[in-house]
Amino acid sequence: ILNIASLTFSGSTASIHEIFTVTNRLKGQAIAVFISGIVNMAATILLIKFTDLGVYAVVCVGSLIDVIRNFVFTFPYAAHCIHRKWYVFILQSLRSFASYVAITTLFFAVNRFVYSPDSWLTMIVVCGICGVLGIGLNAFMLLSREHRRQFFDKLLRRNRTSSP
Repeated sequence: ILNIASLTFSGSTASIHEIFTVTNRLKGQAIAVFISGIVNMAATILLIKFTDLGVYAVVCVGSLIDVIRNFVFTFPYAAHCIHRKWYVFILQSLRSFASYVAITTLFFAVNRFVYSPDSWLTMIVVCGICGVLGIGLNAFMLLSREHRRQFFDKLLRRNRTSSP
C-alpha cells in the first residue's frame, strides 16, 4: 500500500511523462530522474542506518521523492513544454488525490456501516456496488459538465440500443 501511495498524486497524470518525448525535451526530465534517484538512494541508506524503519524506509523514501519530483519539476516543466500555465498538471493531480480520498472514504463507509462481506460472493457484490458508486463519484469530481453529459449520454444510448 505504501508503494502505491505516490500514484494517488501522479497516477492519473502518468501520460505527462510522454510530453517530454513528443516535444523532444528529454534532457531535463532525465536529469531530474537521475538526481532524484541519487537522493533516493542516499536518503534510504541513511534512514536504514540511523532509524528502525527497515524496509519501510525503501518504500516511503521512494514514494515521497517521486511525489516531490513530480510537483517540483515534472508537472511544471511538462506544462512549460506544451506552453500551458505551470500549475495545470498540479491542479489535475490534486483533483485525482481528492477523488482517491473520497472514493476510499466511500468504500470504507460501505464496508463499515452498510455491509461487510463475509464470503467471496458477497465481497464480489460489494465490490461491484462500490465500483458503480466510484464511477459515479469520479464522473462528478473529475469530469467537466460537458464531458459528464457526453459520458452519461453515451452510457444511456448504449443501454437503450442493447435492450430488446
